Amino acid sequence: MYFGGENTHVKNNFVDHFCSIKDDGGGIYTFTGVVNTNFTNRSIVNNIITNGIGVKEGTIAENGTVVGIYLDDNVTGVNVSNNTVSTIADNGIFIHNARNNSITQNTVYNCGAAFGTGHDNLGYAIANISVSENIFFAKYTNQWASKLISKTNDISRIGSLDNNYYLRPFDDNKVIHTQQFIHSPSYLEMNLDVPNWAVQFNQDKNSKKSPLSFPTFILNKAIGANRFLNGKFITDIAGTMFYGDGTTSALLDNTNKLAAQGSLKLTSSARSYLLINVGAVDASKHYVLRFKASGSKDANIKAFLRQWNAPHAIISTISTVKLTGAVTAYECVFSFPTSEPNTCITIQSDNENLVYWLDDIEFSEADVTITNPDDFIRFEYNASDVAKTVKLDAAYIDARNVSYS
Repeated sequence: MYFGGENTHVKNNFVDHFCSIKDDGGGIYTFTGVVNTNFTNRSIVNNIITNGIGVKEGTIAENGTVVGIYLDDNVTGVNVSNNTVSTIADNGIFIHNARNNSITQNTVYNCGAAFGTGHDNLGYAIANISVSENIFFAKYTNQWASKLISKTNDISRIGSLDNNYYLRPFDDNKVIHTQQFIHSPSYLEMNLDVPNWAVQFNQDKNSKKSPLSFPTFILNKAIGANRFLNGKFITDIAGTMFYGDGTTSALLDNTNKLAAQGSLKLTSSARSYLLINVGAVDASKHYVLRFKASGSKDANIKAFLRQWNAPHAIISTISTVKLTGAVTAYECVFSFPTSEPNTCITIQSDNENLVYWLDDIEFSEADVTITNPDDFIRFEYNASDVAKTVKLDAAYIDARNVSYS
């Protein structure tokens, strides 16, 4: 559905299965473009938008680019409220180079990113948006509750975001994804939990994360030997490579920081990477990375597999763990990576002035059971004009931690 002009209201529609031929579009879409007219009194209210699968075939894209509700270049004056958006390949609600719009009391579930913003060269900067009292729910670990992208470093200034619910019950250490200075040597991306997002971008001070967390996998057993034999760092840090964008150092710490013996102490002033070669991996297998760590401050770090040799492409999913001052044991599973004869574990920090310690690093094949979100989550909507009763076979809580049974 497309609309434009002044005093326009899109209300009470059921939009199902769309953008199956043309990918770059939305279930409900509006666009202003270079004319840059400031429109007012417009709304998208009480609609249900679902099953925007998109058309990625014939491309290398991970997802289609279809959007649920799409406010495109230079759109102004739209109130998006009380909509239900679900099962969308890209963003559930997307603001692209638009300003003076409000996003309130929407429920967005099972999308590439429940909420997204994008500022690029096709329109003016995003400004004066209000985003409040929404439920942004990422069902799978390859989805985001929110994804915000800009060609500059203006994400903290796009407007006011607060009192939202950012739910990612499977791995809620990486709920919000940001990219700044896109297409620039200063490019910076971050995976954030809700508290870190609030601190670093001065938004969502009163917003909430998921009231429950569930395991993404069950590790039945490790298979075979540890591929990193120096993982206890007893006498040296051989087998590691550490570098970054700023000042870095990698040292053996024998002060019993994490255990009774040595540990690997990593110091960086900016983004940094730790590489450990682990040989070949196979696309038909699961792998597990286990380690202990602590940090000089609360901070997220990322772990993934990539090619040891050029072009050094990432060949696995990316796991994010949150460091604290306490010594914590972590497990990251990489299922069905791209087959590669020469692979390295990569641990990446996007933090400034971080010191962290690692010990007891182990990497091996694994017998893993991947968790099915449908065993833990129930999502319902009512597309009719009569009341609908949903019978529950177990006790549930909603995004606001209200119980139902």
